Amino acid sequence: MSRNKFMQLPAIAIVFVSSTIWSNSFAQTTDDNSTGADVQIEYVNFLDVLPNALELDEGIKLAEYGKLAAVESAKAAWSAWYPKADVTLSTGEQYDVKPAGSNNGATSPGITGANGAGSSNQRYNPSEAKLKITQKLWDFGEAKAGIENSKLGVVQADLGIAAAKNNAIKVAAQIYIGLKRAHAQYKLALEAEAQLKRQTGQQDFRVSRGAAVGTDVLQAKNALAGAVTARVAAQGSFQRALTDFENKFGFAPANVELLLPIRVPNSLIPQSKDDFRDSVMMNGEQLK
Repeated sequence: MSRNKFMQLPAIAIVFVSSTIWSNSFAQTTDDNSTGADVQIEYVNFLDVLPNALELDEGIKLAEYGKLAAVESAKAAWSAWYPKADVTLSTGEQYDVKPAGSNNGATSPGITGANGAGSSNQRYNPSEAKLKITQKLWDFGEAKAGIENSKLGVVQADLGIAAAKNNAIKVAAQIYIGLKRAHAQYKLALEAEAQLKRQTGQQDFRVSRGAAVGTDVLQAKNALAGAVTARVAAQGSFQRALTDFENKFGFAPANVELLLPIRVPNSLIPQSKDDFRDSVMMNGEQLK
């Protein structure tokens, strides 16, 4: 009887300990869930950050300034139909000095009266004012052609703005996708390096136990060195992609994994081989 009681004590202790562990783990799980409920994960969509890229793009700004210049040139082209006024104002001062004059050859103009009276030296102040007004009557269509060309310049400037926006969208998409690709490659490089480190440690342990030879360790360390080199290169590519993203969109994402993939509209996807062939034939020169 005493033996049965002695055997039951560990079972009771085990049940008590297990129940305590389960209650602690449940409380920890509840705390983790409550904490996770408070944290809101905000994903980043390409269409939401695209306006920032378009606002910061220098090509679009240059195209808009080009349009302003074209509009002003178009306004100036109408000046050919209006009269032109040329105003000319000129003034001067002249001294005539006579060495044998009454002032004994001094270079001072002296006092001059009417017709140079009072001194042998004479002073002149010639002034002139001209006003010239011209009006073009007929130029065989030159002014009209200039106005039409200026209008075409405005249209061309609008096309330049559209092209600059399309190019900015393409570059922004490339940078967005490039950051996700660089981040994925960096993660793979980190995982490969960690796995090779574990393998190298296992080979060292096996050699210490006499279960492997030194060549296996050298081979594992050589593979590890290659993995470290690949990881450093991937890290550099990731940092460059992150810098390009910040320069293009004006901010750096805190978590690259929250960047959502770019969704292509279904209307832009060819539905058949014939549609794909027609699209290639139409836009073949733009494909590179």
